[in-house]
This record gives sequence, C-alpha cells and structure tokens, in this order.
Amino acid sequence: MQIENRFLGALPPDVAQRCAELGTMRTFVPGDVIALSGAPAVTVHFPTAGAVSEVEEGLDGGTVEVTAVGFEGVSGIASLLDAETEPFLRVIEVPTTVLALSTADARALRDRAPALHALIHRYAHARLRGAGITIGCNARHAVHARLARWLLRMNDRVGHGDFELTHETVARMLGVRRPTVTRAVALLTNAGAIGTGRHSVRIVSRTTLEAHACSCYPDSRDLFDEIYGDDGGRKGDI
Repeated sequence: MQIENRFLGALPPDVAQRCAELGTMRTFVPGDVIALSGAPAVTVHFPTAGAVSEVEEGLDGGTVEVTAVGFEGVSGIASLLDAETEPFLRVIEVPTTVLALSTADARALRDRAPALHALIHRYAHARLRGAGITIGCNARHAVHARLARWLLRMNDRVGHGDFELTHETVARMLGVRRPTVTRAVALLTNAGAIGTGRHSVRIVSRTTLEAHACSCYPDSRDLFDEIYGDDGGRKGDI
C-alpha cells in the first residue's frame, strides 16, 4: 500500500510497508482532538492529507501553535524518542487523513530497523530547528506577516487555499487576541492576498500573500528537504 507521506517515503520500502501493515488509516475533521497534553503517548500519526496542529497550552489558559505537521512528517515524534506522555495538545484544524500507528508498534519497529531509528533522529533535529524559527518569528514579526506564513504553510501541506477557519481558531494558533487577528485579516484582504467568508479564509493570490509573509516562510517551507533529499513535491499553487 502506497502511503503519501514524505517520512515514510524516505524509509526503505520494506520498513515503510511494515508501517503501513501495522497502522490504520483514519480521517479527522476540524475540531477533533487526537491527543491531550500530559496524556499517555499511545499513538503516532503520519499525515497523508491535511495537517495536525501541535499546540502549547499555557497555565494562564493561552495557547499557541508550536507546529503543524502535514504530509512532510510525523505528529507524536516525542513518543518515538521514548517520551511517555504527550508534550502538546494535538488538534485538527483542516480535514485530515493519517496513518495511525500505536506507539508500542512504532517503537518495536524502530528498534529492529536502523534506517527508521536514524530517520527519527534526523527528523527530530529538523523539528528542533523549526521550533527555533517559530520562536523567533513570534517574537519579531508582525501578526499579519505571521498569519501569511501560516496560511502559506497550510497551503503547502493541503494543496489548496480554501480553509474553514474562524478568527478565534487563528488567534489560538498564533497566540494572539481575536481583535488582533481581525486587523491582520483585514490588512491581507485589502491587499488582495486573501478573501474571507463566514468561518472561512481563501487564498486569492499566493504571490501577494508571499510578499506579505515574514522572512521565516522559506526556511520553514524547506526545513525537511535536506533530510529527505528532495524539494517536497507538493508546494501550494493558487
């Protein structure tokens, strides 16, 4: 069975096939919570369409997205590094399909397959670099530029530019207040980069959106190309 996931595609065919045999294809809809922060780490997910958002929850009730994992990677990587609990809330913001694999099966396969073990560590290194990019972006860049980057990365992952998103959802992902998102959306709308409807955002001009995105976008887009040895094969096109 062919699984459209770059991480699995970078493995030897027999190892990727074994992952497919051990796993189960699952489909999620926006709003689904697939793991709670602090809960036992029981499942890893390899997205084939859509994306899984991994979200930090503050003690004050605030939230901010740490990363979104699409077809380029693995959601739940901490469990493959032997973490016993989930470090983040993992939630679905766009329709998403994944190969779900139990942590126990994934770890057992990792311990028998040196190629999987090595790829896990290379991927974790790239994720650490990605976390650094996100921290710097959140600290230095304007919200409308961060929003543009977020929409572009989601477009890269899902292959289309129509998203069912509320301002509240975007505020939760960016870690800002809803009125701040409203102003950022208005700026990008007036620039002709996006259009909005009731609970929806649509990329009108990807070129314009790229012009308004922060400088972190190319770095975050190309983050995994080195470990996979390709350019991703699925960049958004509007």
